[in-house]
Amino acid sequence: HEKGGGHLTGRVQLNCTNRNDTARSEGAIRPCGLGWIMAMVTDQGNVCAKMNRNGTVTAWELIDASLGEENSNLGQYRQNKLVRLATLGRPEASARCGASGRFLMGYEAAGGRRMLVEIDGDCRRLTEPVEVTESTAWPRHQEWVTTAEGAVAWVTAWDKDASGADRRMEWGTKPAVDDGASRG
Repeated sequence: HEKGGGHLTGRVQLNCTNRNDTARSEGAIRPCGLGWIMAMVTDQGNVCAKMNRNGTVTAWELIDASLGEENSNLGQYRQNKLVRLATLGRPEASARCGASGRFLMGYEAAGGRRMLVEIDGDCRRLTEPVEVTESTAWPRHQEWVTTAEGAVAWVTAWDKDASGADRRMEWGTKPAVDDGASRG
């Protein structure tokens, strides 16, 4: 594992050389013991990685090799911004690493399917991914939070169009309100 390319590309690249993989889109970073656990989109798919406090990557696990629609051309930097990670089952301040740690990871898979999977503090899957496309959504760039009780939460709102179909992640405008103040 190595870091590199920072000043030439405007960012520090995170690479896993022994797997010939490079991070292309950040998703989330959370405390994990004295280190960090991360979720990201890489050349190979949706990945969980772990980094110790010295900056050494100690785990790099491919969670799902399929990529969402926006990832079909990584060279164009249209990466999926939907990969998320949050502490699960305990407050984030007491998040654990290793086999006893629990995290919820969300990502977009092929076909625009939104997936959730529980992973441990070593980035190993504890559950099979579950498709949640029809029951929930989360916007790009939105952080997930962990409540004091250890539940993962995020806020999303959407409307329905005239046919009753969901209009998720479509931000419209409200009609202006005439309060009479603009009249002469």
